[in-house]
Amino acid sequence: MIIFEGWCVGAKAEINKTLKKSINSLEKINDQKLIWRKHVNQQLKTKYKKLYSQLNCMIYLKAKNFNLLQKWRLKQENKLWLKTKKSSSHKIMSKGDVINFMQTYQRITENMFKKMPKYASIILNLNNNHQIKTAIYKSK
Repeated sequence: MIIFEGWCVGAKAEINKTLKKSINSLEKINDQKLIWRKHVNQQLKTKYKKLYSQLNCMIYLKAKNFNLLQKWRLKQENKLWLKTKKSSSHKIMSKGDVINFMQTYQRITENMFKKMPKYASIILNLNNNHQIKTAIYKSK
């Protein structure tokens, strides 16, 4: 058994017309010509689609919303800061850095909220504290 884990594992491409509307400030300001959005979508249509087609079972850890994911990521960064604050050699992201970083993947994540429950084998709905609230098993 091989477990392949990652934030956007299993993500599918969007239809091109949905790429036109900006979903956050990063897209609105820095991707006005849709260069990043189109590139990422093309990669999902080709290379990642081929990779993900090799997965036998998809387990989706589903948070309530993107804001909660940001909260969790900020909490993780804060814990890292507390753990390493005596060492100045570590680069810890500020709140703005975390939000900016996460906005680059917000579109994929939001799309996964909608689509992943349709094709995941197991959906683990998480509560606000990372605990499994409900589990849905789908047989093939």
